[in-house]
Amino acid sequence: MYNETVASTGVLWQADTVRFGNVGPVDRTRTAMVTVAAPVAPERIIVEGRSNITFAASGAGKITGWAELFKGGTNVLTINLANDFSGPVTVTGGTLRVGNASALGSIVGATWVTNGGTLDVNGQNLGAELFYLSGRGVANTGVVANSSATDATNAMQRVYLVGDAVFGGNRRWDIRSIGIWPTNDAFIAPLGGPVHLTFTGAAEKAWQNVPVGSGIDITVGQGLFRTEFNTLWQGPATNFVRVLRGATLDIFGQTNPVDRILILEHGARLLAQVGAFTNLNVWVGPIQLNGWATNETRAGRFLTLAGAISGAGNLTIIANATTFFAGTNTAWTGNLYVRIGPVDVGGSAAISVQAS
Repeated sequence: MYNETVASTGVLWQADTVRFGNVGPVDRTRTAMVTVAAPVAPERIIVEGRSNITFAASGAGKITGWAELFKGGTNVLTINLANDFSGPVTVTGGTLRVGNASALGSIVGATWVTNGGTLDVNGQNLGAELFYLSGRGVANTGVVANSSATDATNAMQRVYLVGDAVFGGNRRWDIRSIGIWPTNDAFIAPLGGPVHLTFTGAAEKAWQNVPVGSGIDITVGQGLFRTEFNTLWQGPATNFVRVLRGATLDIFGQTNPVDRILILEHGARLLAQVGAFTNLNVWVGPIQLNGWATNETRAGRFLTLAGAISGAGNLTIIANATTFFAGTNTAWTGNLYVRIGPVDVGGSAAISVQAS
């Protein structure tokens, strides 16, 4: 710990700039505990280096005032404090793990995670904090992840993508509105130009009741990505959602038609778990089949593929409710295999239906 304001390792005063980093040998098997016993109001906190650090509270300890926090290096910084500081948080390296819903301070100051840094939401509900995100995170595991054993179903509300990004983690974390839609308390949107977002990690990630700005191309590389209920996909259908082998796109009680290009690679899975009315779970954008994909619907849950299907790939239906094909599918040269459940091909006479 170093006081940059007075160039000393001695006493720290309010409004000082404080740096935490490695001075001696690195011991990755131990975590340095920094106990905050009373409210502190530094001007700036800089955490770098390779040894892990935890900020913990004793009594009323917290970070307050106009403080800003910078996290670099390769270490893990865990913040277990209920803070109310109003400056920004910037993560450019290593992992910032939140151990308290107020760890990032008040919503006056935004949180930036870029350049290989990772924010570990750690099962927390981070409320209306504003996030600016880009990058692949530590070791390509995601600019945002959840390492907790607890799902973070209200992890974030307001997200700007300032560049290409990877969302990762092996436990669920969501972006969702906490109000009655339509509201402006939640969104995900690109900032400064088109971006590519990749989902990785085994866990599911869901967007519920969230406006999705145009200009985001999405690749579901691993796990399950879910668009839920009143999520609104804005803008023209020039962006795509691509699902890779072993990954799943779940259309979950979706009330607003999705107007995006859907690309299903070999081994991709399309799922409809919720939606007991035929006006729900409607995909109106074009659909491209590049391999043998699977569509599944749960009992009493409908799915309508209203966009034109193209490509030489096949689609297997495993359905406990009707799957509707409502597009003009003359450019689809593959086969539709019906293993379980009814299908309604409507006027799509070009579809080749095979029993399976």
